[in-house]
Amino acid sequence: MYDRETHSFWCQLSGKCIAGELAGKQLEVLPVTHTTWANWYQEFPNTKVVSKRKSPEKLYADDPMLHYYKSSREGVNPQERKDQRLPGKELIFAILEGEGKRRKVFPLATLKKEKVINDWLEDVLPIAVFYDEATDTALAFERSVDGQEISFSASQFHRQLVKDDESQSKWNILNGYAIAGQFTGQQLRQLPATKIYWYCWKDFYPDTEIYGYQPKQVESKH
Repeated sequence: MYDRETHSFWCQLSGKCIAGELAGKQLEVLPVTHTTWANWYQEFPNTKVVSKRKSPEKLYADDPMLHYYKSSREGVNPQERKDQRLPGKELIFAILEGEGKRRKVFPLATLKKEKVINDWLEDVLPIAVFYDEATDTALAFERSVDGQEISFSASQFHRQLVKDDESQSKWNILNGYAIAGQFTGQQLRQLPATKIYWYCWKDFYPDTEIYGYQPKQVESKH
């Protein structure tokens, strides 16, 4: 993509300018939530929708890329790097923190099984990843409150509400706020993350750690 003021070219995945007057500059990467309109509207009814039509339901009813999702095609340009740790068309939930200095990917298939994952980024930042299958919503947060590390369990997670293991406070993961218990009114920091195909991600961020990945053991021959 390019900006209209300087016509510099930017990478929409990383937010970094790759050519032009602003080459090398970095845009701030903000957290984004991928969820259903019904789920979002229930929580944020005053949201403005960018549309020339009156009905958001009609605007997003049809997806012109459905045929591509079902095909085996992997983009239109040749891929720069080979990384076969995951299939190219495998959907992942990728976290990008600290201007890309800390990153990790979670296969969507794994999230669907585990629902809630307590983990770390670069052994520095404690994180929690949640997945709600009913709305196909994945979200990641820093799992600490005023410097206190907390954790979550799948057994305490239903739709967008979850209790932490330490205080049993109830949290709404769609906005990160605690709505009941000791931490009422506190908000977890949502992390920048996106759902994307593995083949897209690996070219921009090679050697990214994959949650749950175990290298295949090669049997030695004697």
